[in-house]
Amino acid sequence: MGSDPELAGVRVTQPVPTRPAERATAEIGAAARSGALNLTGAAVSAVLGLLLTLAVTRLFSPSVAGVFFVAMTVFLIAEAVAGLGAGVGLVYTLARRRALGQVAGLRAVWWVAAGPALAGAVLVAAAVWFGAPRLAEQLVDEAHAAATAALRAVALFIPAAVLLHLAVSAIRGMGRTRPFVVIERFVRPALQLAAVATIGLGALGAAVAVSAAWAAPYLLAAVLAAAWAVRMRRRLERRAAVTPDPPTRTDWRSFWRFSAPRGGTGLAQVGLQRFDLILVAALLGPVAVALYVAASRFLVVGQLANQAIGVAAQHRFAALFATGDLATIRRLYQTTTAWLVLGTWPLLLLCLVFAEPVLGLFGPQYPAATAVMQLLCAAMLLGTGCGMVSMVLEMSGRSLSVLLLTIAALVVNVGLNLLLIPLIGLNGAAIAWLGAIAVNNLAPLWLLHRSYRLHPSAANVWVAVAATGVCFGLLPAAAAYWWGSPAAVGAALLGAVGYAAVLWRARRLLELTAFAAIVRRAGRVTAGAER
Repeated sequence: MGSDPELAGVRVTQPVPTRPAERATAEIGAAARSGALNLTGAAVSAVLGLLLTLAVTRLFSPSVAGVFFVAMTVFLIAEAVAGLGAGVGLVYTLARRRALGQVAGLRAVWWVAAGPALAGAVLVAAAVWFGAPRLAEQLVDEAHAAATAALRAVALFIPAAVLLHLAVSAIRGMGRTRPFVVIERFVRPALQLAAVATIGLGALGAAVAVSAAWAAPYLLAAVLAAAWAVRMRRRLERRAAVTPDPPTRTDWRSFWRFSAPRGGTGLAQVGLQRFDLILVAALLGPVAVALYVAASRFLVVGQLANQAIGVAAQHRFAALFATGDLATIRRLYQTTTAWLVLGTWPLLLLCLVFAEPVLGLFGPQYPAATAVMQLLCAAMLLGTGCGMVSMVLEMSGRSLSVLLLTIAALVVNVGLNLLLIPLIGLNGAAIAWLGAIAVNNLAPLWLLHRSYRLHPSAANVWVAVAATGVCFGLLPAAAAYWWGSPAAVGAALLGAVGYAAVLWRARRLLELTAFAAIVRRAGRVTAGAER
């Protein structure tokens, strides 16, 4: 019987190496294989997202762009509300069942998760549709009619977005990340960019048109992901030669005991990322929203890199906590933190140094948000430097703790926004976000260390921090201060050369040999195909 390429590397049970060091190396290698693919996907998605923002800011007026960004924000918050935390619950529960060899229970988990989440999606979509006039009045009253139409356009696709999230989460829980990358990082963003650009180039400048064009690709992506997830589950069941078990009360109770707090956490996390836009819209208007989104656009790269490595490692942390292997968890956490710093800090530091010319790419009005961009960069440097701390704590089963800490960060965010935006405008929103990021990362870090003695401080992390800080922060900043922007560009290029040299010299300490092995294998496969 031939092997199934879709399920290659997916096992019903995972053999555990006899020595902790061997298992840690195996887990890091596996995370690197998934992480390399996800980082590629994150890079593509980041470029497509940047091009989307450039298309919106260049092809539409700041007022129309602001209304669109408000509609997009409401859509993403509504999706988080409707999902009820079922996505992370699927990753957590399916990964644990696979690790324990309980393949017969996979389908039961899907039905326990999907029923309430999809019902909630329909209810939330109806609430947004019928509440659109009131929302528009509160958020962007100066463009009330346009905002109402835009909100109703995106409301139609909320159930599709929830189905997409459930399907890709199930795929990840079953041990595969490639479908997630293909659909969420390539297909959907590319379709959104193409649709929005078509609307703009066709001179259809209404906010409702661009909002509908952005939301519609969720439907196609959801159908693709759901079909892929069902196919994977059925093949896993056939491989294990089991009959699927029906859902039990225990399934419902255990799944939602974990996922219900995660639903609140997900909503609070989306609130941390998006609610400041709502407050900016309500207090300063849609043009300020467009400026704020442009200032934060490059920071999405940091979030996507975090998500990319998290997608690769999340189900591994869940399985490792299920077996109690803290030594492997510690090494995997520290290694993924080093990778996160290496992957995000260069761009974040360059955006901090070159904030004004970068914002000029969006249009002549946008460099006014230079200080905002610099503050947001500082926040992301802090957040990524702590690693995937909330996710690790969550995969330990402490979803309620993560919920409470995220709510605390959201309270800080909203409180500082309400206090500072009327006083100092967009800079106040950026300071509020910096404060919220500090709470949302340092508090879980303290709890993770107290509970499990886990922390991101290790030699590989400090090497990553020093290399990126000197090569992309200190060198170009000093050159810009003493000799101006042209010299800063030269210093950044020189720093890139030094950075590459450090990576090569410290490749074993940073576990970059895992990525190098993937590249070598890919090269051999390509060469064999050419022959």
